[in-house]
Amino acid sequence: MADINKRILILALFGAAISIYLVYHHVNVVGGYNLGQSLCNVSSSFNCDAVAKSKYSSIFGVPVASFGVFYFLLLAYLNFGSNSTLSSRLNLASFSLLFALVPSVILFLLSIFVIKKFCLFCILLDLALICLLYLSYKYLD
Repeated sequence: MADINKRILILALFGAAISIYLVYHHVNVVGGYNLGQSLCNVSSSFNCDAVAKSKYSSIFGVPVASFGVFYFLLLAYLNFGSNSTLSSRLNLASFSLLFALVPSVILFLLSIFVIKKFCLFCILLDLALICLLYLSYKYLD
């Protein structure tokens, strides 16, 4: 079962790293500090700058990705730094991941139907959430 801890920890840290990049990217694009084209602007449909400039990329001026940084670091701590049993950590992870998936799905649907552009890093973040949810449920008792 220690293997599941490592997998969850790696995915949570991966999610935190992507979220940190997305906050950085958001600040650069919205603040006008971006020099040239962003790394993930690969086509007219996959354009992270357009997604970052949308009104859905922040809540009260705070980049949405900031909540991802907090969430993924908290998940990593609860999984690795907590003294509770593996079963209780997996239960907590599964429960919290269901709630984290809701805004993720909403933002993805906004990308499809409203913004009509996609952010590759946001999609990676969604995949990390789905993998974490799968792992946490797979190893539940």
